[in-house]
Amino acid sequence: MNEKEALRQMLSNLIEDNTIPKNIRIRIEEVSEKMKEQQDMPTLLSMMTYSLEDIVNDVNLPMHARTTLWNILSEIEMLKEKHRKK
Repeated sequence: MNEKEALRQMLSNLIEDNTIPKNIRIRIEEVSEKMKEQQDMPTLLSMMTYSLEDIVNDVNLPMHARTTLWNILSEIEMLKEKHRKK
């Protein structure tokens, strides 16, 4: 599984979680869909960071989902560092 697929799988788990409000799941799904369109990894990672940070700040987001999104954002930051070094 490549980096992009791993991130999409983590997002997919959140999309399928019915304890997360539907409007938030829709926003997460939009991020996942944009991943299909983006080819340039640094641009993709920046877009994901911006979008997911916005979602994390939603007051309706359950704590377990917020923690998962923070973990995803940490993975994204590690990938950004990896791609900067290339």
